Amino acid sequence: MTFAVVVLAVLCLFLAATFLSRAGRIASTLGELRGRTVHVRVWGTPLGTFRVQSVFAVGAGLHFVLDSGGTATHLKVAQPGPALREEQRLVIQDARYMQWAGRRMPPAESVPALEMLMETAVS
Repeated sequence: MTFAVVVLAVLCLFLAATFLSRAGRIASTLGELRGRTVHVRVWGTPLGTFRVQSVFAVGAGLHFVLDSGGTATHLKVAQPGPALREEQRLVIQDARYMQWAGRRMPPAESVPALEMLMETAVS
């Protein structure tokens, strides 16, 4: 019984930390990206054009699941700095590290950790 209480307490603390983290706050503002087509750059390197499947936070990490024609790939922004959201652009200037498809990407100076340019919807 005591073990179950400890596990439940740790889980609750982790969920609270996620909700209160900068990543959690950023993720909660990016819901409208779901289904949008975006052009992605990490540390100044273009990754390509993708459709956003989901945006969520886990602990201090901000996570994007991006689809490129039926293949989903995971992009993680570890401990993101403040996010700047303009009309069709999202910029996260710094991050502890960036991970693309399970591999860390080498950081570059003087460029944002993440830049997403959203395509405008055609009516």
